[in-house]
Amino acid sequence: MRGPRVLEHGTESRPQRSSRCAVGGPPGLSGGACPTAGHDHTRGSRVTEDPPGGTGHLGGPLGKRLVITEKPSVARDIAAALGGFTEGEEFLENEVFVITWAVGHLLELADPKEYDSKWRSWSIKLLPILPERFEIKPKEGQKKRLAQIKKLGKRKDVDGLINACDAGREGELIYRRIVEHCGLERKPQQRLWLQSMTPAAIREAFDQLRDGAQMDNLADAAWLRSVGDWLIGMNATRALTQRLKSGGERSAWSAGRV
Repeated sequence: MRGPRVLEHGTESRPQRSSRCAVGGPPGLSGGACPTAGHDHTRGSRVTEDPPGGTGHLGGPLGKRLVITEKPSVARDIAAALGGFTEGEEFLENEVFVITWAVGHLLELADPKEYDSKWRSWSIKLLPILPERFEIKPKEGQKKRLAQIKKLGKRKDVDGLINACDAGREGELIYRRIVEHCGLERKPQQRLWLQSMTPAAIREAFDQLRDGAQMDNLADAAWLRSVGDWLIGMNATRALTQRLKSGGERSAWSAGRV
């Protein structure tokens, strides 16, 4: 997958594959030898029953796939639909898939002061705030969740990722920020496009997995909207607050897209 557009000195440019970006990843799944021989997979208590015929999705010579959902309830719905899963520490696993989850956005754009200490001040003279490059950081309380996802993604028997976050821009952004932060961009990736959570619809969606690269434009749209919201919010909020402050107002006034 392509990386995001980033703004450098007021212009749009694309980072090199080796540079830090907020979204990105490689093209879709490809074949390869299974690396799981002799591996002792983590096991726990059974949470779903094996379906008739087993879980043949993405079977064959490839290793396991790490499925990342946007919320725990979706992970359990998928596990129930596919069957044969055991429960580990914040993940579910069968012979084909390892499923784990986010809890909405785990990462966010850095604060102005984290780019330059001068932006600690709300002085109107320091506006506009225009970082040369936008960075993301873990949201408060989410480092442990990110570390667990990274650990699962780095397992030797996991050789591909499936984005099972919500079907839309925000789901794409949530997933790609996680992948970039966890250093999993080089793993082959696919997109699960779920528009119904019935067991039959889930199984059908797994039979119709999309190449992750097909979602690059959607990811770009989500990234640019995120950056645009940040720029408007940070600059307009400070400008409005300082303007009203000169008239005697003491509260901070927030401004941004509704």
